[in-house]
Amino acid sequence: MNKSAYGMLKDSGQKRIFFVMILLRLPFDTLRAMLAANMLEKFLRVADTGTYEDLFRCFTGFLILSILLFAYNMVVWMRISVRTSVKFHNGVKRNVVKALLNLSAEEMAQESVGDRISRLNNDTDTAINYLNAPVNYMHMVIALCNVICSSLFMLFLNPELYILTVLIAGISFTINTGAVTRGITEILSKSRNKFAGLTGMLSLMLAGKEAVEIYDAREFLISKTEESSRNIMKQNMKAWQKTAVSSMVMTLSGCLGYLVLLIAGDRMMGKRIEDFAKLIKITQYRANMIMSVGLVNECIVNMRGNLVGVKKVTEITAQKNSR
Repeated sequence: MNKSAYGMLKDSGQKRIFFVMILLRLPFDTLRAMLAANMLEKFLRVADTGTYEDLFRCFTGFLILSILLFAYNMVVWMRISVRTSVKFHNGVKRNVVKALLNLSAEEMAQESVGDRISRLNNDTDTAINYLNAPVNYMHMVIALCNVICSSLFMLFLNPELYILTVLIAGISFTINTGAVTRGITEILSKSRNKFAGLTGMLSLMLAGKEAVEIYDAREFLISKTEESSRNIMKQNMKAWQKTAVSSMVMTLSGCLGYLVLLIAGDRMMGKRIEDFAKLIKITQYRANMIMSVGLVNECIVNMRGNLVGVKKVTEITAQKNSR
């Protein structure tokens, strides 16, 4: 976790319950993967050798287990996650408002109205998203746990296929995090700064519309607003393009890995792999592992973007704490 984000979580008073929430949420994806893999293997074996009654008993058993698993997940989210998210959101907002109100007249004059509005709204929401929003820090931790568990299961079932999967997934993940998504934080930081300037310009236009009419500056201000909007859009497009390329790399990696797994698994059939049901079980763990790797990559991309808001919020709260 980023040091500034950890400080923000600590200042909100939700540090302990946040990590408890993660611990309670960790087992769900791993158990779901185990349930899906064993269910498909069992269904295929029963379909080949069993009767209708065996298939129905198998279906009923997995249905009950699935209901219990999802009921546990819903209880965790409804009883703990929602409440913690609301308290964390309110705590961060409260700290930012207090920090803004504690600024001296000289410090207030150093920033425009647009900067202060941006810190209170956009920057604060972006900072909160680092820990609180879907596909960010919490989901990254859960996905990492799922990657480790699925890797261990796959390694136990077939080491050769596991090594192939890790090589393909590792190469694509390294390309994404090391080259494709690098620089997203800086790009979005520039976009945020330009947006703050645009907000300040619009605030001045609304507050001093009489002066704008007197000096006939409407066309000039409109052209400046359009230019600033285009610059913001260009910066956002750069970040979106990097995100799109990252998704493409992960998708191609997933398709390539699946083809390699099927080809290699077919050659091992009857030797290192017992039958088709066992191969399907391996592909399920492999799919869960690759899905989690892709989720980790997506979380890293989003967290890099949300770090812009974390830094902005930390700047204003640090001024309050230094007094």
